[in-house]
Amino acid sequence: MQHANEKIKFQPVKSIEEHNSGINQMLKLNDRELVTVSDDCSLKFWNAQLLRVELSISTETITCIVATSPKKDIIIAGCHSGNLITIRMQYRSKKEVFNLAHNNLIRVLTSLSSLRDKYFVSADVCGFIKLWVSTAKPVTLLEFKLEGAISYNSMIEVENWMPKSDQESAVIACALKSQSVHLILITMPVSVMGQHKKAQYQILRTLTTQVKPTCLIQLDRRHLAIAVGSLKEES
Repeated sequence: MQHANEKIKFQPVKSIEEHNSGINQMLKLNDRELVTVSDDCSLKFWNAQLLRVELSISTETITCIVATSPKKDIIIAGCHSGNLITIRMQYRSKKEVFNLAHNNLIRVLTSLSSLRDKYFVSADVCGFIKLWVSTAKPVTLLEFKLEGAISYNSMIEVENWMPKSDQESAVIACALKSQSVHLILITMPVSVMGQHKKAQYQILRTLTTQVKPTCLIQLDRRHLAIAVGSLKEES
């Protein structure tokens, strides 16, 4: 590119119709595979090089998806019903359903890569956030509620922002429709002198926006980009 305003021309390679309704999220597993989830109650594994579906799994309406675990070999899907679906890559034709993981639509899932993806976080539309162990049968370690509804696809991990600590911890950024973004420290459970301390959370900082935030991305260790706007949605 010579100039920032220079137009980039894209050439379509192939147009494929495999879902019968809108695709809610695409997830790249590696250079050869990707996964799509849709309102048509299916999850599909694709050959990214040949652009064809190699496996389709019947599900319910999936709203979000993430790959987690230290080997990134477990797929977690969040559902409109509040259920969680887990699929192990080794046995990808077999799924497990965890009913009512949340009592509301699960908006977004985030794997905590700074903790070697041993944990993931889920958030629903009503502001409930849960911390889970990244296994094929997830276990809840922490649950808390933020005041306000979670914006669409707007919870990310913020890496390398806090000084390193002996205790396992991670920072997430979560955007709310109440025109605010919380930076939240999540501390993992530990055993000290024979006493077990539970996982905890702390809101470190709250950023305010003039318009509803819709999505987030970390640019570097000191900067977040916050997209704002008005999405036409009921919840």
